Amino acid sequence: MRDGSSRLLVQPEAWINADPDPHTRSTIEKLSSNSDLIAAHFGAKLSFGTAGLRAARGVGPSRMNRVSVRVAARAIGGYLLDRGLSEKGVVIGYDARPDSDIYALDSARLLTALGVRCLLIDEPCPTPVVVWHQMARMTAGAIVVTASHNPFGYSGFKYSMPNGAGAPRDVTDKIEAHVEKLLAKRWQPKTAVVGTFQCQTFDPRPAYLKRIRQLVDLRAIGGAKLKIAVELMHGTGRGYLDTLLEEAGANIIRLRDTLNPLFGGGSPEPSPEGMREATALVRAGKALLGLGLDGDADRFGIVDC
Repeated sequence: MRDGSSRLLVQPEAWINADPDPHTRSTIEKLSSNSDLIAAHFGAKLSFGTAGLRAARGVGPSRMNRVSVRVAARAIGGYLLDRGLSEKGVVIGYDARPDSDIYALDSARLLTALGVRCLLIDEPCPTPVVVWHQMARMTAGAIVVTASHNPFGYSGFKYSMPNGAGAPRDVTDKIEAHVEKLLAKRWQPKTAVVGTFQCQTFDPRPAYLKRIRQLVDLRAIGGAKLKIAVELMHGTGRGYLDTLLEEAGANIIRLRDTLNPLFGGGSPEPSPEGMREATALVRAGKALLGLGLDGDADRFGIVDC
């Protein structure tokens, strides 16, 4: 990988050598006939904004892919090692989007190889649940592979601080500095994962739901005998909001409650359009409330009568 006067930040052939995705070569060959497309994919790199990376999936440093994620994870590892935080480690979680599980596992492998302790949630999980576990376990940070409410063609990679907040600019600047060092040294991400992989995995539900039960009087909800349409947007909220409401005795109408990496081809956001079915049920008197979560269950929508 090189940075210079060339129009390209990274040469496509170097990217092919670095990328473990077997489809990368054929994808680049299809792009190669269009110099503008090659420049769009290889002429710039992603930068941290709002605590992480977010872009359409694709090849090259300006897109989300396994190389971009590996570089980011390695840079976060360098940041933690510089500050003596390897033992405190990180919690890693991911959403339901395509390849999110692969990006999370790649991150865990890289960080573990660097000596950073990793706690991996090995199923799609709401972003707030990942961060709650980070705070409950007092780790140095959390990585959440998610693009939140962005279109289904996007992926993202967020890093949060010990207090659960997104990494501020002074921290992401330090992580970016590690990215630049990796690029300058022509670091090859594909060969960076070595040694025995040992990473603790865990089920996030029991401890999180137990805490919710301590904070919320579920009996009061049950006594109201509510009928609620729950819009889960094909995302990670299933098994959380709906489970708790049902446990409380509410009558639940589950809408789009199966995991779908492409969110059924629609927006993974509790927008007026996304809440259309829940709104119709409320207006027809078939539900008292409509509740909606976005794809990674960190945004919430409400429809009432």
